[in-house]
Amino acid sequence: MRRNGRHWQTTDRCRRPVRPLVSSLSQVGDNDLPAGLAEYTPAEIKKLYYRSCNVNGIAILLMLGAGAITMMAFAGKSPGGLRLFFLGLLVFYVFAIVGTLKRTSWGRVLGIICCCLMLINVPIGTIIGVIGLFAFIKAKELFGPERITHAEVKQAFKDLKGARAFQVGARHAHRQTARTVR
Repeated sequence: MRRNGRHWQTTDRCRRPVRPLVSSLSQVGDNDLPAGLAEYTPAEIKKLYYRSCNVNGIAILLMLGAGAITMMAFAGKSPGGLRLFFLGLLVFYVFAIVGTLKRTSWGRVLGIICCCLMLINVPIGTIIGVIGLFAFIKAKELFGPERITHAEVKQAFKDLKGARAFQVGARHAHRQTARTVR
């Protein structure tokens, strides 16, 4: 609820009802979260969800890079040594893509190596490489045998977002300080 003139409004600017402040974790209890995410805070789940989306995006960009490498390997009259180099790079990229999509621990290592190789391609490859390095290095929980799957993180993020876990706290704190000032 917010103050509008002399009356408290029960709707926001888009005419949606404003919910009273309820603890986000009480609406989404620990029982509703997947087992691997029970000890994470809502802010950590949000970061983990965005990192998981970044890893998926980097995998898609690796696929596009593999397509470009394939075109370079088979287009025109390139020398045999250069063609073999591109084919070896293509095989490396395919392994990195498969490992990244299956979220294996070796896929994370190959993804980091691919992102380091992308840093050479200025300017777009550098940007993609830096974003990929942050995504792969900061998301250890998303890779390996005891990983948290993207589906689990996505479901927990949606549950917490539905409970307004990411919005209510900041707005409520701002309202409290505004009320005490008056």
